[in-house]
Amino acid sequence: MGCVAVRSGAGQRRGRSGGGGEEIWRRPAAHLLDAYACLASRRRELAEAARAHAAALAAGHPLAWLCPTDAEWAGEIPEQTLEEVIPGRMWRTRAWFQTEGTHLRGSGNGTLVRTKTGDLAFLNAAALSDTVAAGINELGEVRWLTTGSKAHSAYVPGLVARYPRARNLGVVGHATHPASRHLKFDGILGVNDGLPGEFEVVILEGTEMPDAQIFHRPPARSSQRISRAPA
Repeated sequence: MGCVAVRSGAGQRRGRSGGGGEEIWRRPAAHLLDAYACLASRRRELAEAARAHAAALAAGHPLAWLCPTDAEWAGEIPEQTLEEVIPGRMWRTRAWFQTEGTHLRGSGNGTLVRTKTGDLAFLNAAALSDTVAAGINELGEVRWLTTGSKAHSAYVPGLVARYPRARNLGVVGHATHPASRHLKFDGILGVNDGLPGEFEVVILEGTEMPDAQIFHRPPARSSQRISRAPA
């Protein structure tokens, strides 16, 4: 989508028209896409106008969070954190990086799962700051590192160095993908991964990116029998 020059305030636009165009331009996502297109083409004033119009239309919308904050719009990299998702069982962290050739940022999300043995599996393992790594060390020992896509490999060497005792797991595609074929893995997801039985690995076959999806099925808690008092 090219920059189509949203006019600030008036809610009008130049460029494309017809074919349901009026309906499209009542949607905040259309203006948000326009904002990024203008930003990419270094038309800053038009980008700011499109972003403002997107925010105005998105007020009260369930997807209003898609509109970037000032820090996100500026491409700032926030401090990495470790978020507890399920108390005592699951945590998530996000590794931010600068998108090459732009001032925009991207991120990779990793999930830590405590297994029934108490050890940790780092799924879709992402890069870690020293502060977050210290927090993870307090949770337990990382015994498994998984990288479920051949397109994801930049973090692997650093994570293997940080967790030398962990079983490093990749996918079949890592062996032939130019950017990752030099890496060494201890096992292949869905083949000989050695993950605990509480994990299920599903390979997305039939595509150029046969990624591995990992599902965690925690052991069922023992049920308690309720006895009734005699009448």
